[in-house]
Amino acid sequence: MKLAKRLSVLSFLCCIGAASDDIPVTVKEGPKTIGTAKSLRWLELHGSPGVLEARLEYAVIGKQEITLQIRLKDYNTKRP
Repeated sequence: MKLAKRLSVLSFLCCIGAASDDIPVTVKEGPKTIGTAKSLRWLELHGSPGVLEARLEYAVIGKQEITLQIRLKDYNTKRP
């Protein structure tokens, strides 16, 4: 399956669905932990817009924990 070049966290959550309801999630940007959630579903419903709109770098999916490595949008960048 070919994924989009720039996959947002929200797009990833929509793709995964409810199959991971009981697995805790850790969201990181670089070495810094941004937050944790009870499940991907909880993150989809209660996550902050900044995290949900962030670009997903990669995801480590295991039976005990899911780790999402993200890159937050830079809203300070000037656009022409």
